[in-house]
Amino acid sequence: MLTQFKTGHLKPKNILDLSVTLSTDQTPTTYNQASKSPIWRKAMSNELAALLKQQTWTLVQPPPDAPVLGCRWTYKTKLNSAGQPLTHKARLVAQGFSQEHGINYTETFSPVAKITTIRLLLVLALQRQ
Repeated sequence: MLTQFKTGHLKPKNILDLSVTLSTDQTPTTYNQASKSPIWRKAMSNELAALLKQQTWTLVQPPPDAPVLGCRWTYKTKLNSAGQPLTHKARLVAQGFSQEHGINYTETFSPVAKITTIRLLLVLALQRQ
């Protein structure tokens, strides 16, 4: 039986070179890193504009007896199929892990419509015309 070893048709070994530095267009991990780049400042500006357009929040005075939740930026470089940077996304997220029941929130609600709920509403609507 002929094998690749016997015929001399061996695949070359791919040896990873760990000394290669990454590209200078790295995704930042902190606000200080991102604020130094015009690309990431534009991405953060676009995110804030979208949040204001969607009226995500209303500005109110913080309660005197409850701590205020913080927020932070997360960054992601979207790549095309060739591995080149396509877009830069920045998201402002609340630090919900610091919430405490009865102090920062009293209830949670997620407006998710399940198909069984929709079917029930349709049946009720048909029965009551």
